[in-house]
Amino acid sequence: MQYRNAKGVLISYLDIYLESGWPVTEIMIGPGRNQHNVYTSICHFVEHTDGIKVADIDEEKSIAEFVSGWNSIRF
Repeated sequence: MQYRNAKGVLISYLDIYLESGWPVTEIMIGPGRNQHNVYTSICHFVEHTDGIKVADIDEEKSIAEFVSGWNSIRF
């Protein structure tokens, strides 16, 4: 695990290289501000890194998973 500073926020990241490809199977974004901008920037990064493609998001499924997870939190 490595860290970098971005506008006063400490961001953690993994610097991984494998000959067989990226071991990441899913990237979750949010909740947060500018989620669409974050999504498009991640897509651009991934698609311009070793030819990896990002699948289209099933927006209804994504929202349902988010709401389900949020509802399971006890305050």
